[in-house]
Amino acid sequence: MKYAWELTADDKASFLELIYEGMDPARAARELDTTGTQFRRLRNPISEHYDKDFETAFRAAVTSEQHEQRRLERIRELVWERAERGDARMIEKLALIYDPDWQTLRHANLNVNVQMVARMLPHISTAELERALAEIDQEKHDIIQITSPQAA
Repeated sequence: MKYAWELTADDKASFLELIYEGMDPARAARELDTTGTQFRRLRNPISEHYDKDFETAFRAAVTSEQHEQRRLERIRELVWERAERGDARMIEKLALIYDPDWQTLRHANLNVNVQMVARMLPHISTAELERALAEIDQEKHDIIQITSPQAA
């Protein structure tokens, strides 16, 4: 493992290149036979190994559009790989996203954060709540109509 004081300009450039390629900083550090901690030491102003130029370059890399796009591509590749290996949960998620036959389940598959709802409830008017409940009832009715054998 390389320590912060052993990291060369080439190591720093390679690390930044991996960040631009969408890699997580900890993973990028492992690719270079070190840890994320060693690269954080280079970015920490109170560290004796602080490198202001490296910190600036890292901020530019991690906030770049290229990093975000490539990171999203990497995530999508991982999702598809897991689904292709037979990960049932990943297959279900992809079906919910892409398969029109699963469309009726999309709205029914939401996880609601109860604490968030509790905080927002006092700020929602009665009329808004009644309208939202009516929409939910209508959606339920529409789903029953679509899935009912008599609808065919």
